[in-house]
Amino acid sequence: MQIFKSIQITTNNILRHSKCFILMLKNVVLLRMLRVNLIELYDQIVIQGNEVELEWSIKGCHKIKINGVGILSGNINGIKYRLLNINEPIDICFYGVAKKQRIKIFYHGVKIELKKKFEFDLLLPLVNTAPETLQPLDSHFSNLQLNPNLNNVSIAFDTFDKHNYKP
Repeated sequence: MQIFKSIQITTNNILRHSKCFILMLKNVVLLRMLRVNLIELYDQIVIQGNEVELEWSIKGCHKIKINGVGILSGNINGIKYRLLNINEPIDICFYGVAKKQRIKIFYHGVKIELKKKFEFDLLLPLVNTAPETLQPLDSHFSNLQLNPNLNNVSIAFDTFDKHNYKP
């Protein structure tokens, strides 16, 4: 199982790096230079341990490196990830053809620690056996035990006219 995970991780790394290389070649051929238009943190207040959504608008980028998250290909517009350390700003580096641009995003963050955690205990007893009854159980059921009350029941039938129902 461990070998399968390591093979999967190496395969993902090779695919990501090859995608970044192909994007770099495309930017070189089309003479696209790196332009970072907009970087935006979706949430105004960030809580440590919660998911953060980071979005950007860039052109001519083949690789994006976010400290604490990893390396991404340059053709994506945003990422959601779990913020683990609220004391450090988000450090993003965009890689272009002959240029790289590093941007730090500072945010208003809150570190919340719960003093009392939500722990509960179910106080219902587990029933393993039922108490024995003194009378023998009767599994016989008869129609005489049924007393249906059909005093206020009426049945009405609608006439079916084929011309009223068109497909």
